[in-house]
Amino acid sequence: MTTLSPVGAKSQPGSTTKKSFGKTPDGQPVDLYVLTNKSGAEVSITNYGGAVVSLKVPDRNGKLADVVLGYDTVDATVKTACTAASRVLIRLCGAQKHFLKKAVSL
Repeated sequence: MTTLSPVGAKSQPGSTTKKSFGKTPDGQPVDLYVLTNKSGAEVSITNYGGAVVSLKVPDRNGKLADVVLGYDTVDATVKTACTAASRVLIRLCGAQKHFLKKAVSL
């Protein structure tokens, strides 16, 4: 079981660290959770939609490399999340679903 290290603490094997990642355009704080396993592999995940910002895993020589095309800023993450959501929402425009015998427009 891992415990949450204080904000700003250095990631250590088998730990979870919380860091500030910035603020959304409307001023909401966004945190970054860095999970590190005992082998040193680490994943950085925001509390803004669970966006994976970084995934560092060892290559065949044991050197860590980031294998995710994440973003370094909240602004870039927000824009990308909105773009991804827009692709799905456009498909729902004008759609209707029936819920409890009533038509609900999406």
